Amino acid sequence: MSTSPILKFHHWLIPPRTEQGWLPYLWLVYLMFFFIEWFFRPVGGLEQFLSLLTVATFLTLYFSGFRRRGLIALLHVIGIASLGALWSGFNSGASVYFIYAASFAYLVGTTRLGLLVIFGVALMAAVTA
Repeated sequence: MSTSPILKFHHWLIPPRTEQGWLPYLWLVYLMFFFIEWFFRPVGGLEQFLSLLTVATFLTLYFSGFRRRGLIALLHVIGIASLGALWSGFNSGASVYFIYAASFAYLVGTTRLGLLVIFGVALMAAVTA
């Protein structure tokens, strides 16, 4: 029995062993918060370009994160949180990146380590706020 190309791509993005199913696509709806400010102020071409580059970077880290564990997963958390920190002075919707970063804390290791990672992400968000 042949698997459809869409299902193969889905399993490449989100491996079946994660038991996440199709939910990670639904969670991406929160990414819209990053663009809410665009409805309330003018946005120049450079900001549009950098925003789209940021989203592309985030999506790469996001989907790659489902295949990572340990230190590499921690680097993904730091990368996603860094996107939030870099944009926090310019776009209040960038706080969504801190939430995404914290959501990957369970991949870093033990429950205790995951809680420390969540605390670290929250601290990073508070400092940059």
